[in-house]
Amino acid sequence: MHQQRAHRQWRREQRQRLILRLAAEGKGIGEIARELGIDRKTVRARLRPTARERKRRPSQLEAFRPLIRKLVNEDELSAVRVREEIQAVGYTGGYSILTDYIRRFRQRPVVRPHLRFETDPGVQGQVDLSPYTVLLGAQPTPVVCFSFVLGFSRWQFIRFVAHADAHSVCHSHVLAFEACGGVPQSILYDRMKQVVIHSERDRVIFHELFAALVRHYGFRAVALAPGYKEGKGKVENPFRYVEGNFLAGRTFHDWTDLNAQAQWWLRERAWVRVHRTTQEQPLVRLEQERPHLIALPRRDFEAATVVPRLIGDDFCVAWETNCRRSHVNAVF
Repeated sequence: MHQQRAHRQWRREQRQRLILRLAAEGKGIGEIARELGIDRKTVRARLRPTARERKRRPSQLEAFRPLIRKLVNEDELSAVRVREEIQAVGYTGGYSILTDYIRRFRQRPVVRPHLRFETDPGVQGQVDLSPYTVLLGAQPTPVVCFSFVLGFSRWQFIRFVAHADAHSVCHSHVLAFEACGGVPQSILYDRMKQVVIHSERDRVIFHELFAALVRHYGFRAVALAPGYKEGKGKVENPFRYVEGNFLAGRTFHDWTDLNAQAQWWLRERAWVRVHRTTQEQPLVRLEQERPHLIALPRRDFEAATVVPRLIGDDFCVAWETNCRRSHVNAVF
């Protein structure tokens, strides 16, 4: 009896070695089963590793965990930016496993609850400004980000300026309207000085240049009550998205490079990602919204700064203490 059990054990071991050898030669389960005259399930069971033989497969994140923690805790990068940084040094894993890992140790800020409201296509846009300090040519430089968001599509336009005066803010409106191909019926603002120069109990007085912009494009400017940030949530929240997914961890050669990278980021990232609220790409929803926007006028609004200057005998114009060659025709 003992000899019979030993013989059966020997046959199983021989068959196991045959199965493993044939599998190593590249033969499939069905081919092995036919060659040895056994059932497919038997072959599959013999090829399946035992619990002792199984080794825990190391996570693709394993080698990047210290870097990920630094990027999140010290550099305060978003998960999207963290993935971009670790992909640059060899990470090939997925996004979900990365966000699951970050969620374990990142502290979430307390968010005050507020009522969310949605608008129909073309009905509303929101505008705001936010200051930042960025590296321009390795030099920390204060900048102001102009942000315009369409309420229905969540399509966003951003532009960085050195000085957020009424002229630069109005010119940024012009560029935003051209980029989206129209103007919403109304745009919400807080009472920024570039828009509102005086507030009264039942009305506000708009800046003269901004009022001219409103008349030129035919939209309604709505100045929200002071401190009512929830009313502009669609533009306030994207600022966090800009800061976390565009500005964080990036450097720029100069102003031209800053705005060029911003436009690249909008085209390649912001406009084509799936928005958390709408569950659609902003660029796709913009196509639905554009027919409902106010058509652009035939002539662009002129928001440039106009100041009188005397041209010297050397045909140079003094501007901000610098002399620049004039391209106008002088008449004597």
